[in-house]
Formats: sequence, structure tokens, C-alpha cells
Amino acid sequence: MGINAMRSRLWDFYKDVRAQNKKAGKKYTISELNNLTLGMLGKEAKQHLRAKAGQTKDLTCFVLGLLREHQDKLVEYHGRELLMAGESIWEVMQIMRNNGRVLPHSAQQENYLNYRSHSCRSSGFL
Repeated sequence: MGINAMRSRLWDFYKDVRAQNKKAGKKYTISELNNLTLGMLGKEAKQHLRAKAGQTKDLTCFVLGLLREHQDKLVEYHGRELLMAGESIWEVMQIMRNNGRVLPHSAQQENYLNYRSHSCRSSGFL
């Protein structure tokens, strides 16, 4: 997928989230990127995303959707493992969101297992 197609899909994602939040009466606003360029994704040898923390958090949901859609096409790049690693990090973020800064013991254990799952799944290719 080219950067222009990805940017278009991202803007559609933002539009859908804004509409869903408005319909549900949610006060949460999504933290959007102002632009998406190749330079923001780093170089081929050193890939990384240049974005603020809130933007990165909200992009996680978008990226997981892309991985779900394209994991079969990403076999060479460990698409299934990337998706599972991403889902583990998403679970960590949801636990933090639902529990705040002080986690009960059960949430700590669940986060540990998710971090471990993420590390195991991503260690071979990141």
C-alpha cells in the first residue's frame, strides 16, 4: 500500500471515529496526525514513526485494522505475528485506560502477560 492510499484510509478512519464518538455522545476526541508522509515513517533501514504519544496511541487501532485486513499478504513480513504482537500492546493500553495509574494486582498480571506476549511475538523481526 502506498503512502497516499494509507493517508486516505487514515483520514477515513479518523472521520469514522469522529462520527461514532458523536453518535455515542462520547467526549473523547481522537488525536489526529496533521499529515502522513514517508519521512514520518523513517528510512527503510531504520523504520520508526514520528508522532506524538496521543497520536501514536490512536494510530494503533488503525494499524491493527490494516494488519487484520492484510496479514495474509504479509507472510514474508510475519503479518500474523505482527498482528498478535499489536493486539497484545492494544490490550495493555486498554488495561491502563480502564484502571488508571494504580493497577490492581490482576491488571498487573494481565499487563505482564500481554507485554511478554508482545515481546515473544515481535523479538524475531523487530
